[in-house]
Amino acid sequence: MRDVWKLHLHFYMFVVILVQVHADAYILKLGQNVTLNCTAANNTSADIKHVKWIKDGTNVASFSDTSENQVTVTDPSKFALSLPSYTLTIKSAAEEDKGLYNCSVEHTDGNTTSSTIAVAMPVTGAPVVTSTSPRTSIPSTSDGASVSARVSTSSVTSPSSITAASSTLQTDKPSGTTSSPKLPVVPGVNVDPGSSLSTPGSPRGIDPPGQPVALKVTATTIKLSWTASQVNDSKVNYTVNVSTSSGSWSKSSSYTTQDTELVVRRLIPDTEYFFQVKATDAEGNSVTGLQSDPISTRELKPDQKVTNLRGEALNGTAIFVSWVGPNISVPNHIKWGYFLSYREANSSRRAASNIKLKRSAQNATISGLLPLTLYKVQVLVYYDFGSGRLVYGDWRVNHTQTTEGAAPVPVIDRDKPETTAYSIGIAWTVPSPPVARILGFRIYYCLYSTCPSNKTVIEVGDVRSYVIKDLQPSTFYMVSMESFNSGSISSRTRDFPVNTDVLPPFKPEQLRIEQVSATSINVSWTQPGMALRRVDSFYVLYSQCSFMYLFCALPQRREVPVRDGPVQWSLLEDLKPASPYQLNVTAKVRSKIHGRNYVNTSESEKIFLAVSAPTKTPPPVQTTSARTTVEVDDSSGTGAIIGIAIALGAFLVILLVLAAVYFSGLC
Repeated sequence: MRDVWKLHLHFYMFVVILVQVHADAYILKLGQNVTLNCTAANNTSADIKHVKWIKDGTNVASFSDTSENQVTVTDPSKFALSLPSYTLTIKSAAEEDKGLYNCSVEHTDGNTTSSTIAVAMPVTGAPVVTSTSPRTSIPSTSDGASVSARVSTSSVTSPSSITAASSTLQTDKPSGTTSSPKLPVVPGVNVDPGSSLSTPGSPRGIDPPGQPVALKVTATTIKLSWTASQVNDSKVNYTVNVSTSSGSWSKSSSYTTQDTELVVRRLIPDTEYFFQVKATDAEGNSVTGLQSDPISTRELKPDQKVTNLRGEALNGTAIFVSWVGPNISVPNHIKWGYFLSYREANSSRRAASNIKLKRSAQNATISGLLPLTLYKVQVLVYYDFGSGRLVYGDWRVNHTQTTEGAAPVPVIDRDKPETTAYSIGIAWTVPSPPVARILGFRIYYCLYSTCPSNKTVIEVGDVRSYVIKDLQPSTFYMVSMESFNSGSISSRTRDFPVNTDVLPPFKPEQLRIEQVSATSINVSWTQPGMALRRVDSFYVLYSQCSFMYLFCALPQRREVPVRDGPVQWSLLEDLKPASPYQLNVTAKVRSKIHGRNYVNTSESEKIFLAVSAPTKTPPPVQTTSARTTVEVDDSSGTGAIIGIAIALGAFLVILLVLAAVYFSGLC
């Protein structure tokens, strides 16, 4: 029996020590996760700026609503900080996790609140107790007795002292006894002498909490209230689920509190919300109350404009815009910034362009504009509620005109279709989109041999091509140009070499044919104007014909190089004796600009080769790489016989036609 009293006394001393060091307490369950509630954050309607969780003087987790990385945890493998409830979770609780945990909350209004929780290890052989439970039960002893004590903490004035009105222990009668034993008084513990005995682990009844209702609604917060659950001898934890869809809680956020009122913060303005409260007692029994009616946050819209909106033209394509932002005071979870819009003031053809800027921006540079153009520039404040929801304020308007800009340097090229023997076509480009207004261009050109001292200047308007006329054929020129406007002249381009085209050659004249032998003839002609019109080569075209030149075969061609002087000639060999031939001469010149040949052909001449002719010494033949070999039939008499037969046949046909006409007239 003495050992039993010692055990009871040891347990009550543990309860006294636990009450002395904290306002709230948790008993660790080794290996399981433990969640600590920050009551200082849940029981205020002010917006939160900073939250710190400190264990025994060491910072373990923090939250800042002004930094980019809002949540910081010193040891993520051991601790986790949950938003928006600011609860601290101890992962896989161990003995070294016991101690005092302080939650310090700094609000946007400058006030600071805090709450402290003591986390302790359970006493071996003793039940799980906390100072927040109004009644503490002790399991029955080996003699079958159980002890029930009510601990009062209302008179605790400091962590080192506890004042109690009375201390009394009451036990059941042991088996075989008729009177209750007198137990020693434990100092500092208030025991309810009228409390009934209870067995730990027995089920306790828990009523569902009431339906949440809104006490106060703003654009970003809703203060809720509900009826408390009725639970015997146990303190209740409430979990408040928040959702934007009725009856859908899979993606909802949650808050935890031990009060029957809660301020839910960081909500989206003008949004409908639903709430549901779940009550859980100390033994883990839970029940969920009714879902709330839809509660909508209030509308929030920027009500201030930017001031001192100014625009300054940087050049022909850019404007610098600056402004002074308003003093915006909104909860930190609502992002905001500026929208800058611009368009041509005097034209509705082009849609407005928008630039989204952060709230730290106080200026912006708009580029890619048209020179000497008036633009309408507008700036407003926007709120970003997330998920693409933006709410806009009112515009502040400014009109700014771009400058004329510095005249750009053109890029010049040849315009081949417009280039002839007496003219040069040129084309050029300027940057696109334009970087400055252009009033016109100046074109400079000169003969290659006289540049740069003797240049001719031509001024044209805002065009992109021009034809320089009255030039010399087959001549090189140097061309350059520049652009200009009322305020500037561009740099001049580098000299661009370009040449005029060639002229077609004159027609070969004075064609002469002289038979050299039975199978060869010598052809000569005069080429006029070779000093003025270049000739690259000649072609002698000749065909073998029938009797009386009624029919001629396809012409054969022999290329003849150009010789010095106006008189040109060529020797044709391997021809057919006693055969009529028809030939002419073509002068050719190649145009490198257009990639084609210019030709001019002489009148045709005819000759009949005699069977035998006095042999004459032909003129010397100049062999060049331009000469080509012409293949002819070298059979001895077959070609002549065929030609005579064709001629006789044609003659007979003519006689028959004449006879038919004569006799038809007699009839």
